[in-house]
Amino acid sequence: MSRPIHRVLPIAVAVLAAGCGGGGASSTGSTSSPSVRAGPALLGPWPSAADYTTIKAAVAVRDHALYRETDWRRKSLTAALGLQTLITVRVGPGPCATFVTSLYGNLLDLHEAYRGEDWRPLIRYVRHQPKLATVCGHTSAPTREPGSGLEARGSSDSRMRAA
Repeated sequence: MSRPIHRVLPIAVAVLAAGCGGGGASSTGSTSSPSVRAGPALLGPWPSAADYTTIKAAVAVRDHALYRETDWRRKSLTAALGLQTLITVRVGPGPCATFVTSLYGNLLDLHEAYRGEDWRPLIRYVRHQPKLATVCGHTSAPTREPGSGLEARGSSDSRMRAA
């Protein structure tokens, strides 16, 4: 089920090139100092909170299409939606970019589904892949300190006496 490198490589290049910023020449033509010009935004190897959420949604779409959909047409449509969602992710080179590239390849396999296709090799491959949280280092989840949250004021006995 794995796609040839010439099919997956363009998306990998696009994901990695997004980290380079694609900055071009200045359109003002001024001779301002290099410190005044805005350079390309360099992306780190870890996704932002929004990109992490997008990757998480694409993983959920892939899993739904792979494990729950039985009709090949619905698998294909679901995967197409996942591909369109994943195309917006911007992450720099690193393990998360590799994971996103592999996820894109999985969704592309599902998008090109046909009647009677054997999905067992892709299911085995996906089950042995590392989890998103371990590869992309999810750090956007709010952390709770022990004891945080709502605290009741007064004892329950005093409320029962008032009633």
